Amino acid sequence: KAIDAMLKAQSGDGQAEADSPIQPFSVLRPSQLARWLRIPVETSLDAFAVGLSEFLSMETRGSVWVQPSSVELVYFSELTQSVGAPSATFLLDVSGGDQSGVGLFDWGLDIGSALLEKMLGGDGEPMKGSRGFTSIEQQVLSRVTTQAYAPLRDAFREMLTLATRAPEFEPSPPMLKVASPQSRYINALFSIRSGAMEGTISLGLPLACVEAALERRQKDRGTPGETDKESKSMLGSDLKHASVTVAARWKRVLLSMRQISEMKEGTVINLMQDRESPIQICVNGRAMFEGVAGQARGNMGVRITQVLSDPVPESPTSGKHGRVQ
Repeated sequence: KAIDAMLKAQSGDGQAEADSPIQPFSVLRPSQLARWLRIPVETSLDAFAVGLSEFLSMETRGSVWVQPSSVELVYFSELTQSVGAPSATFLLDVSGGDQSGVGLFDWGLDIGSALLEKMLGGDGEPMKGSRGFTSIEQQVLSRVTTQAYAPLRDAFREMLTLATRAPEFEPSPPMLKVASPQSRYINALFSIRSGAMEGTISLGLPLACVEAALERRQKDRGTPGETDKESKSMLGSDLKHASVTVAARWKRVLLSMRQISEMKEGTVINLMQDRESPIQICVNGRAMFEGVAGQARGNMGVRITQVLSDPVPESPTSGKHGRVQ
């Protein structure tokens, strides 16, 4: 019925039902997260996977492997339909920025039953059939879920505020009315494996809460353009007040101790260098240019003739006895 209504709407013969769980694809509502959303969300999901793995390993006294497998945007109706029934779904309050909503955490029938089996000392075989969970099993899963919210809150603490709505068991998610069927949700799937226990769990978060939280965080930190502009301004200000030592270095002249001892006012030291021979220009002790000596406006000056592509560090002074460089 829903598909027929949607096809009629597309052909112009009618309108699709507003509350239909099946929605036509729209390029204006892509199924993939935008980059500015995807990176922080995936980082938080990776952190949650690590925390959940550690928690389940301690709870089951064995090694439990948890890994994010996919992240996509879905409607709330699609999210609840994908979970199915019977199930092991729990709700949590989500707030981010100025938005609030309800999130879903679902163990799935296979993982939920296998987890109970391992906690009771079994090998983690999933439940056969689809009988659902007994009241005692629901209470045990509620306790485990409440504790599993701790690594979830830690993983999203810089983005969202998560609170246990009520550890009540939701056996039939498709019947939930906690959000509009067309509300957009981030649906994250996690693969879990431990011995015979293998399956997928899902986490649904309201997109509006995540967007509002990240927009507020970006606003508090400043937009990238403003940050770059401020950094360039500070760098330019620092460079204006920076100073370096520039020195002209002639070729070394070797003098004996006798020549040095005979020095007095008026003594001329022969540099053994003509006017056109290059001299090195050192910046903070590193030879970066070559030039020739001359005059500029009645003062001595150096004209740069070459830029050294590989700056030469200042050579250490010689330690020869009886010689001074």
